[in-house]
Amino acid sequence: MNHSKYSIKYFRGSAVLEFALVLPVMFAIIYGCLEISNRLNQEQVANTFSYESANTAFRVCAGQGAGAQSSLDIHHPTFQHFAQGRLNQAEVILSIFDYIPAGGGQPERVQLRAIKGVSTITGQSALGRKSKFTPPDQIVMGVPVVNLFRSIPLTNFPTQAISSANRTIAISELYYTPTILGLRTKFFAGLAAGLEYEVTIF
Repeated sequence: MNHSKYSIKYFRGSAVLEFALVLPVMFAIIYGCLEISNRLNQEQVANTFSYESANTAFRVCAGQGAGAQSSLDIHHPTFQHFAQGRLNQAEVILSIFDYIPAGGGQPERVQLRAIKGVSTITGQSALGRKSKFTPPDQIVMGVPVVNLFRSIPLTNFPTQAISSANRTIAISELYYTPTILGLRTKFFAGLAAGLEYEVTIF
């Protein structure tokens, strides 16, 4: 009779021990699946958002001619607000570039017509991010000078999407920091995979 009681206690203890060993593995698997789903969702949101904002910048703002800057000023806050509501530390940079044909001893060139999301004085966003398509800083007497509206040779432009056949392009650049299961603390942001960048060109 006593042997039976000891056997029952032994099997119960074994079950508890096995459960304690398996539980962390189960938790890791479940957490991993949730995290992968979370990251894929963020990437899908970023991709869709980048496409829609570039589409609006091209079809609505670029056609405004000299009023393209005012049109970007109107539409950009909406996109910025939406991005910040869905993605951590999100910043949107919208820009419109024009093709300039060769002439006057100058080769084919590209010039920024309108931009929103970065300061035209510093060339940086509120979080210190820059557009990857604006002209690099000029060094004057050892001091970097920002001139975003300076034209640059077509061959030096980062994309071949603009040409004599496609004289205007709109670009949406989206920066954001991935989060772990939506936790937006500094600690968990540090565990994420760093800064993400999404770009769409129309």
